[in-house]
Amino acid sequence: MDVTPSGKRIYVLTHQGRLLVYSVAGQLIGGMDVGPDVEGISTMRRDDIVFLRNRNGNSIQIVTVDLIQDIHGSGSPSIGAQKAPVVVAVFSDFE
Repeated sequence: MDVTPSGKRIYVLTHQGRLLVYSVAGQLIGGMDVGPDVEGISTMRRDDIVFLRNRNGNSIQIVTVDLIQDIHGSGSPSIGAQKAPVVVAVFSDFE
């Protein structure tokens, strides 16, 4: 386990080779498979970069973690089909 420098994310490496990302409130916000050969993780300076140390000890992987967040725009004015993969919300009265 490692906490990012800003304290906003907590990275946890499972025994099954999965990297989990938690908020500081303890909510799971993402995860990915990194493989069973990864034995350790660490973070430095940036919250989105994780160093993965392999079991054989002679290599590391540098992973950039980008989290995708859903934005719920239901009820907002929009252009296009409501079930489309991308919806453009229009705020023409915004100042």
